[in-house]
Amino acid sequence: MQGTGVTADRAQPEDSTRDATETLFVALCRMFRFFKRVPGTSIDPALQYVLHAIGGRGPLRLSDLASLVQLDVSTVSRHARALEEAGYLHRTVDPDDRRASLVSITEAGRQVLAEIADRRRALLDAALVEWPDKDRRDLARLLTRLSDDLDSTTPSS
Repeated sequence: MQGTGVTADRAQPEDSTRDATETLFVALCRMFRFFKRVPGTSIDPALQYVLHAIGGRGPLRLSDLASLVQLDVSTVSRHARALEEAGYLHRTVDPDDRRASLVSITEAGRQVLAEIADRRRALLDAALVEWPDKDRRDLARLLTRLSDDLDSTTPSS
């Protein structure tokens, strides 16, 4: 049954927005799944995320890293151990507190991140090959805006 009048007019934009939000959510989930399974990547996506955070900010204490990536310290500790065993991280004693350690990325870690980034970039470039430059810039701007807004509206745990 189709509604009429003011109530129906108000309901339609809400339904349209809800549908667009759900469509966006599904599209983002599909993209995340796609980028998590990029062929030829040598490390788990969760480890890639932690390694990337260290590469951009390190050296870091594990507690600071956990806060940065919004994971608990025990999870970050396991990830750091795996990355260290693979040769992608290096631990040193924190000069400010000799009881603590700092993790930093190794040259091998930088290299594996660069290789992963190159593969992702190639896949994304191939998918966007038919897109005009303006559409690419608009997409980058809007996704960055969405990411920033999500960061500012999501309470940290």
